[in-house]
Amino acid sequence: MTITRHWGVTVNSAVPVTGVLNSNDAEFLYEEAFRSGIDINFEEHCKECKNEYHDNCWMDDEPTYLIGFKKDEKGEYVLDETAEYSAIVGQQETQVLSSGYVSRVRLCSPCFPGQGDLDTPGEFLAYNLPPETWGEREHLPIEE
Repeated sequence: MTITRHWGVTVNSAVPVTGVLNSNDAEFLYEEAFRSGIDINFEEHCKECKNEYHDNCWMDDEPTYLIGFKKDEKGEYVLDETAEYSAIVGQQETQVLSSGYVSRVRLCSPCFPGQGDLDTPGEFLAYNLPPETWGEREHLPIEE
């Protein structure tokens, strides 16, 4: 077991951290985001827009989806503890915040303090996507 400070965040190699991957790497990630994710930019648009339909007023070239989240009593998004995994899916990167799956990785660049790089093998545990989300794409070994 290794305990270290990674850009101001204490990380223990035996405790999973948020896993980070290129959003285009997992074969079925966007399908999952479109099917069951929450488009938070569209949600914000709907709060302000009075139109019933949004075909003529909404367009987003860089959506951000939440998978495995739900709204709490205050209307804020929180992790859904019953979800297989929870992730923030952006245009470039995806952060896996919770999952029943982990991989051994190196820690990320300073852009993601205390988080694990799901592209690079190492000694730290990071949450990963379920194997079926990766499809036929290469990925690090995944443990349950």
